[in-house]
Amino acid sequence: MLHVTGLSVFCEGNCIVKNATFHIKAGDKIVLTGKSGIGKTILAKALYEGGDEVATEITKDDIVLLPQHAEQSFNPLKKIREHFEDIRLSKGIEKEQFWNEITEYFDLFELPISCLRYYPYECSGGMLQRIQLILAHCQQPKLLIADEPTTALDVTIQAQILELMMELKDKLGMSIIMITHDLG
Repeated sequence: MLHVTGLSVFCEGNCIVKNATFHIKAGDKIVLTGKSGIGKTILAKALYEGGDEVATEITKDDIVLLPQHAEQSFNPLKKIREHFEDIRLSKGIEKEQFWNEITEYFDLFELPISCLRYYPYECSGGMLQRIQLILAHCQQPKLLIADEPTTALDVTIQAQILELMMELKDKLGMSIIMITHDLG
């Protein structure tokens, strides 16, 4: 599904990632780990932004990147509901079915449905991380790249995030690349 061969990423003439090569089959999950500053996030962004230019058998439309700081996933001028509605419209999903499923996910992750009326800045970091995972589910990606998806969350929320990621992987048959410096 995803074959990357010899990917190198340069920034201002410096090689940040050199000759990265890996293969991921549908439904696989891999973890990129290592200390801060070694290029894990740069590699993730190159995969996402390059899409089919840096990898074979997958296009940019098939990839969802969850950035390390969840607030970066959101347009600060749009309410949370508008982010969901944009996806619903782009995917042509029937309104009632879509919102019933979103409500179920909000309940599952103990998110108040009222936060759909909030702007991203009105939500906590933990809320935004859970919301961005629900948004990822709506996009039905073939590959989910999660950059430090549980950083700065309490243990209960960390478990919920990881559980939802595995549920999405199984339900959609998607692959996951998880980036972390904390193997725990």
